[in-house]
Amino acid sequence: MIQRLNGTTLQLLPPTIVQTSGLPSGSTFPIGTTTNCFDLINPTDGSIVESCCFDINVIEFPNPISSLVCNDLVYISLDEDCDYCLGADGVLEGGPYHCYDDYIVEVDKTLPYGNGPWVPACFNKC
Repeated sequence: MIQRLNGTTLQLLPPTIVQTSGLPSGSTFPIGTTTNCFDLINPTDGSIVESCCFDINVIEFPNPISSLVCNDLVYISLDEDCDYCLGADGVLEGGPYHCYDDYIVEVDKTLPYGNGPWVPACFNKC
């Protein structure tokens, strides 16, 4: 930084920018909001000349929808070992929210259907 004072040219030290919070440049930002803050430091006396903060918002799913729907009728195919466990991704329709592990899928395998006992939706009989 060069400054002229009363006809005299002074060469000053450049100010220093110090990050005080948040993630540094080049980091992978997590899903959600991260606040980055910086201080502009006077090189002469170390005082803070100015401070600046800004938010970085990482949205996992652009234009998300807010509903999930349950399929009424689901067809399954057993593998060569006659095994298959039905997960929430086979029953629910909706946004790509990756929350299927939060659900427990159970079925009633005993007549009359619909009143239990409810057991995990795994099938293993050929």
